[in-house]
Amino acid sequence: MNIEIVQADRADDEEIKALAVLDEMIFPHKADLFSEKDWQYFRKIFEFFWIFADGVVAGSIHLGLNLEWEGDLPSESPGCLYFAGLGILPEFRRKRITKEIFNFLNGWQINYARANGFKRIVATIRKSNINMVRICEKCGFRITHEVPDFWESPDEPAVILELKL
Repeated sequence: MNIEIVQADRADDEEIKALAVLDEMIFPHKADLFSEKDWQYFRKIFEFFWIFADGVVAGSIHLGLNLEWEGDLPSESPGCLYFAGLGILPEFRRKRITKEIFNFLNGWQINYARANGFKRIVATIRKSNINMVRICEKCGFRITHEVPDFWESPDEPAVILELKL
């Protein structure tokens, strides 16, 4: 399987709309979706990437540059790459393809972080998303703490993971 990561043009309104549509196809919790207002704000502070598997869109990645997120808004955190979102389309989940994508992404995100001068990567994940927490741990991330009531609909805590580079 050929996995490719392609940076989206966050200045391109049509590309941002396409990413929003893709997120709607990926995330089961509507509270996990960015509103149109959110997209306009996040496109200023995030980098967005398409994930292709054998030339077909398989998902996307959202990365925050020099910031962390534990409250209502992101906070500045020099040297931190915030792993804001990773979504894989349902037809690519629970198959060997998912493992290949994650193995590729782990190396890709570490190389991206190091090449851009980041010292650590931080991820915020729903506590109920046990599979993603386990995948991050297998990739070297360590749980640092939980944030109660981080998400709404359903209300649940976030698990904060960190990978020091």
